[in-house]
Amino acid sequence: MEDSGILIRADPSTVRIGSKLNLATDDVLRAISKILRSLIEETTAGNYSLKYMNLQLPPISVTEIEEVAGVIDSFEEVDDTCVITKTSYETLVTIESPLRTVYGQLDMLNVGEENSDLAYRVGRPSEHYIIYLWLKVKELDNVPLPNLLRHPAGSARQEGVPDSVHSVWDAIRFASIVNTLRIVSKRTQATEDWKDYANAFLFQVSYNFDMSILPDRDLRSVSKAAVRRSLVRRSGRADLDVPRRIYISDLIYHYQLGVFSAGIPMLQYISYYHVAEHWFESVFEDDLVLQVRRKITDPGFSYKRKRDISLLIKLISKAVQLRDDRLIIDELTALRLTLERYVNTDELVSDLQNFDSSLLGYYASNKVEFSGGDTIRFNGDQSEVIKALARRIYKTRNALVHSKDGPKGKYTPFTDDRWLIPEIPLMRFIAEQIIIATSELLD
Repeated sequence: MEDSGILIRADPSTVRIGSKLNLATDDVLRAISKILRSLIEETTAGNYSLKYMNLQLPPISVTEIEEVAGVIDSFEEVDDTCVITKTSYETLVTIESPLRTVYGQLDMLNVGEENSDLAYRVGRPSEHYIIYLWLKVKELDNVPLPNLLRHPAGSARQEGVPDSVHSVWDAIRFASIVNTLRIVSKRTQATEDWKDYANAFLFQVSYNFDMSILPDRDLRSVSKAAVRRSLVRRSGRADLDVPRRIYISDLIYHYQLGVFSAGIPMLQYISYYHVAEHWFESVFEDDLVLQVRRKITDPGFSYKRKRDISLLIKLISKAVQLRDDRLIIDELTALRLTLERYVNTDELVSDLQNFDSSLLGYYASNKVEFSGGDTIRFNGDQSEVIKALARRIYKTRNALVHSKDGPKGKYTPFTDDRWLIPEIPLMRFIAEQIIIATSELLD
């Protein structure tokens, strides 16, 4: 739909997300018209008239629009998808529940109204949140706006909207295909308390209904379809050829689990890591055998000299340890050796550039926030690139699997997802190279 048919005068580039938006009436009108895909007409009474699909909606007044703008202006951002006021909290969530409808939304869940200071609601967002989210998402180039909204076509359009839609604000809520957790308080709440209230409610729901409601704190994850499109390597089924290689089954299972787990960053990362981990023991042992062979065939080595034998024992003892009768290897070294053997960094750079050209610069200038994973400059010395790559991956993996408090990095589910998500394509492309490098040609 073209803007020329809408009574909008404000330049959208003046809208700022992050602190106070200072929204003008035209900013809200622009968002409403885009969300409902409707032209806006000004009535003789100075109100604004819109349609949603086949339904003519009652006009909205300038006062209503100003009130909505005022509420959105009062939002304080907690993170990418969570906003609070003195008496309300609203955050984007993903839901796994048998109570979801065909659209993937939850039949409204309301808890606490008259008898509690706090009222909780899970379901469609408030109109204020949808407009806020719309304005915010427009700043992110790789999050398609339609992924936030329902735009029925064909028979769905002819069927119209439900009887519960009586106003523009009802239509905006109905148009959303995302879910939020919203908490409303009868009294002012401290900023730090909202998180505790939200977590308590989410646990209560999971405990009683076996329902998973997870905070979705990275706005880009709203567009899972966008991520998958970025990784599609064929334009259509006709382009797909028959396999020419045989791959190791265990690696394929881990890889498939990673692809299947889109939306669960921790499981994705660990699944792809397992592909590399499959080779740690054999690669480490091969390297140790090579070191021992070099040592005992060195012209200066003599098995008759006690000192030479002692140095050989120290070499082996440093490389491996016994714990509960099990051989324990240095996992960081094993990871580095696996990357050296199976990963082509030039190809890795190409894959990352094709996926997201900003990632190389991100890895070069940013450590992993929650793990302290090292920066990587892919244009540096090859051996240093591999070492930095191994340290970044290994520290991140450790933070994911070790949850105890201490000086080392620790991953907090949902809270740290925004920092983990950029690491997933790096780990996935490495896993793909390892799977292919360890495959065999089909006879």
